[in-house]
Amino acid sequence: MSRISIAPVKGLGLLHPDAVMLEDTGVRENRRFHIVDEDGRRFNQLRDGTLVQVRPEYDADTERLALHFPDGTVAEGRVALGEEVTTDFYGRPVPGNTVEGPWSDALSAWLGRPLRLIQSEPGSPSTVGGATSRSSPPRRSRSSAARATATSRSTAAASGCSSSSTGATRTRRTGG
Repeated sequence: MSRISIAPVKGLGLLHPDAVMLEDTGVRENRRFHIVDEDGRRFNQLRDGTLVQVRPEYDADTERLALHFPDGTVAEGRVALGEEVTTDFYGRPVPGNTVEGPWSDALSAWLGRPLRLIQSEPGSPSTVGGATSRSSPPRRSRSSAARATATSRSTAAASGCSSSSTGATRTRRTGG
Protein backbone atom coordinates (compact mmCIF):
# COMPACT_ATOMS: atom_id res chain seq x y z
CA MET A 1 0.00 0.00 0.00
CA SER A 2 1.46 3.38 -0.95
CA ARG A 3 -0.67 5.69 1.23
CA ILE A 4 -3.55 5.75 3.64
CA SER A 5 -5.56 8.84 4.51
CA ILE A 6 -7.36 9.46 7.79
CA ALA A 7 -9.55 12.25 9.11
CA PRO A 8 -9.53 12.57 12.91
CA VAL A 9 -12.35 15.13 12.56
CA LYS A 10 -14.91 14.10 9.96
CA GLY A 11 -15.12 16.78 7.27
CA LEU A 12 -11.79 18.48 7.98
CA GLY A 13 -8.55 18.06 6.04
CA LEU A 14 -7.10 14.59 5.53
CA LEU A 15 -3.88 13.37 7.11
CA HIS A 16 -1.48 10.93 5.47
CA PRO A 17 0.45 9.22 8.29
CA ASP A 18 3.47 7.04 7.56
CA ALA A 19 1.97 4.22 9.64
CA VAL A 20 -1.28 3.41 11.42
CA MET A 21 -2.44 0.72 13.81
CA LEU A 22 -5.39 -1.16 12.39
CA GLU A 23 -7.73 -2.34 15.16
CA ASP A 24 -11.01 -4.28 15.05
CA THR A 25 -12.90 -0.97 14.69
CA GLY A 26 -10.48 0.45 12.10
CA VAL A 27 -7.82 3.10 12.60
CA ARG A 28 -8.35 4.47 16.12
CA GLU A 29 -7.53 8.06 15.12
CA ASN A 30 -9.89 8.09 12.11
CA ARG A 31 -13.23 9.94 12.38
CA ARG A 32 -13.18 10.12 16.16
CA PHE A 33 -14.80 13.55 16.03
CA HIS A 34 -17.53 15.16 14.00
CA ILE A 35 -19.13 18.59 13.85
CA VAL A 36 -22.76 19.53 14.38
CA ASP A 37 -24.59 22.80 13.83
CA GLU A 38 -26.76 24.65 16.35
CA ASP A 39 -29.66 22.27 15.58
CA GLY A 40 -27.52 19.18 16.23
CA ARG A 41 -27.32 18.25 12.53
CA ARG A 42 -24.07 16.91 11.08
CA PHE A 43 -21.99 19.65 9.54
CA ASN A 44 -19.32 18.69 7.03
CA GLN A 45 -17.57 19.81 3.85
CA LEU A 46 -20.72 19.20 1.80
CA ARG A 47 -22.30 22.09 3.70
CA ASP A 48 -19.14 24.24 3.66
CA GLY A 49 -16.14 23.19 1.58
CA THR A 50 -13.73 25.47 3.45
CA LEU A 51 -13.67 22.91 6.28
CA VAL A 52 -11.07 20.90 4.37
CA GLN A 53 -8.61 23.78 4.86
CA VAL A 54 -8.50 23.06 8.60
CA ARG A 55 -5.78 20.51 9.43
CA PRO A 56 -6.42 18.36 12.50
CA GLU A 57 -3.81 16.58 14.63
CA TYR A 58 -4.96 13.96 17.09
CA ASP A 59 -3.03 11.69 19.44
CA ALA A 60 -5.41 9.04 20.74
CA ASP A 61 -2.97 7.89 23.43
CA THR A 62 -2.74 11.31 25.09
CA GLU A 63 -6.18 12.55 23.95
CA ARG A 64 -4.63 15.73 22.53
CA LEU A 65 -6.30 17.50 19.62
CA ALA A 66 -5.06 20.46 17.60
CA LEU A 67 -6.91 22.22 14.77
CA HIS A 68 -4.67 24.30 12.49
CA PHE A 69 -6.57 27.01 10.60
CA PRO A 70 -5.35 28.62 7.36
CA ASP A 71 -4.98 32.03 9.08
CA GLY A 72 -2.39 30.59 11.49
CA THR A 73 -4.77 30.13 14.43
CA VAL A 74 -4.38 26.86 16.33
CA ALA A 75 -6.97 25.50 18.76
CA GLU A 76 -5.32 22.82 20.84
CA GLY A 77 -5.38 20.94 24.10
CA ARG A 78 -6.39 17.76 25.85
CA VAL A 79 -9.88 16.50 25.02
CA ALA A 80 -12.42 16.67 27.86
CA LEU A 81 -15.94 15.39 27.27
CA GLY A 82 -19.11 17.29 28.11
CA GLU A 83 -22.78 16.53 27.72
CA GLU A 84 -24.07 13.44 25.93
CA VAL A 85 -25.61 14.02 22.51
CA THR A 86 -26.94 11.87 19.70
CA THR A 87 -26.25 12.68 16.05
CA ASP A 88 -28.10 11.22 13.07
CA PHE A 89 -25.67 9.53 10.66
CA TYR A 90 -27.61 8.46 7.60
CA GLY A 91 -30.59 7.32 9.65
CA ARG A 92 -28.54 5.80 12.49
CA PRO A 93 -28.41 7.45 15.90
CA VAL A 94 -24.79 7.86 17.00
CA PRO A 95 -24.17 8.60 20.68
CA GLY A 96 -21.31 10.90 21.56
CA ASN A 97 -20.28 13.77 23.78
CA THR A 98 -19.62 17.43 23.20
CA VAL A 99 -15.93 18.24 23.44
CA GLU A 100 -15.05 20.89 26.02
CA GLY A 101 -12.29 23.32 25.11
CA PRO A 102 -11.40 25.81 22.37
CA TRP A 103 -12.36 23.77 19.30
CA SER A 104 -16.09 24.55 18.95
CA ASP A 105 -15.48 28.28 19.38
CA ALA A 106 -12.60 28.21 16.90
CA LEU A 107 -14.65 26.33 14.28
CA SER A 108 -17.61 28.67 14.87
CA ALA A 109 -15.40 31.75 14.43
CA TRP A 110 -13.78 30.32 11.29
CA LEU A 111 -17.12 29.59 9.60
CA GLY A 112 -19.18 32.41 11.11
CA ARG A 113 -21.89 30.15 12.55
CA PRO A 114 -22.44 28.24 15.80
CA LEU A 115 -20.87 24.78 15.63
CA ARG A 116 -20.01 22.10 18.20
CA LEU A 117 -17.33 19.44 18.13
CA ILE A 118 -18.54 15.96 19.14
CA GLN A 119 -16.53 12.83 19.97
CA SER A 120 -17.91 9.36 19.22
CA GLU A 121 -16.64 5.98 20.38
CA PRO A 122 -14.45 3.95 18.02
CA GLY A 123 -16.60 1.62 15.95
CA SER A 124 -19.65 3.90 15.89
CA PRO A 125 -21.22 4.71 12.50
CA SER A 126 -19.43 8.07 12.55
CA THR A 127 -16.06 6.32 12.67
CA VAL A 128 -16.79 3.60 10.11
CA GLY A 129 -18.74 5.60 7.56
CA GLY A 130 -22.20 4.66 8.79
CA ALA A 131 -21.83 1.01 7.81
CA THR A 132 -22.37 -0.50 11.26
CA SER A 133 -24.13 0.09 14.51
CA ARG A 134 -22.53 -0.12 17.96
CA SER A 135 -24.10 -3.51 18.55
CA SER A 136 -22.71 -5.16 15.44
CA PRO A 137 -19.10 -5.81 14.40
CA PRO A 138 -17.65 -3.80 11.51
CA ARG A 139 -18.89 -5.04 8.14
CA ARG A 140 -16.07 -6.60 6.13
CA SER A 141 -15.80 -5.54 2.53
CA ARG A 142 -13.51 -7.30 0.08
CA SER A 143 -13.08 -4.34 -2.24
CA SER A 144 -9.54 -3.66 -3.41
CA ALA A 145 -9.30 -0.83 -0.86
CA ALA A 146 -10.34 -3.19 1.93
CA ARG A 147 -7.80 -5.78 0.77
CA ALA A 148 -5.09 -3.11 0.79
CA THR A 149 -6.11 -2.11 4.30
CA ALA A 150 -6.16 -5.73 5.42
CA THR A 151 -2.72 -6.25 3.89
CA SER A 152 -1.40 -3.27 5.83
CA ARG A 153 -2.42 -4.99 9.10
CA SER A 154 0.68 -7.14 8.97
CA THR A 155 2.97 -4.17 8.36
CA ALA A 156 1.27 -1.48 10.44
CA ALA A 157 3.37 0.06 13.18
CA ALA A 158 2.31 2.19 16.09
CA SER A 159 0.33 5.19 14.95
CA GLY A 160 2.34 7.83 13.14
CA CYS A 161 -0.21 10.42 14.21
CA SER A 162 1.14 12.27 17.17
CA SER A 163 0.55 15.78 18.31
CA SER A 164 3.55 17.97 18.93
CA SER A 165 1.51 20.40 20.99
CA THR A 166 2.07 20.75 24.69
CA GLY A 167 0.61 22.75 27.53
CA ALA A 168 -2.88 23.72 28.54
CA THR A 169 -5.93 23.83 26.33
CA ARG A 170 -5.74 27.02 24.31
CA THR A 171 -6.25 28.78 21.04
CA ARG A 172 -3.23 30.61 19.71
CA ARG A 173 -2.11 32.41 16.63
CA THR A 174 1.11 31.28 14.97
CA GLY A 175 3.25 33.24 12.60
CA GLY A 176 2.88 32.65 8.91
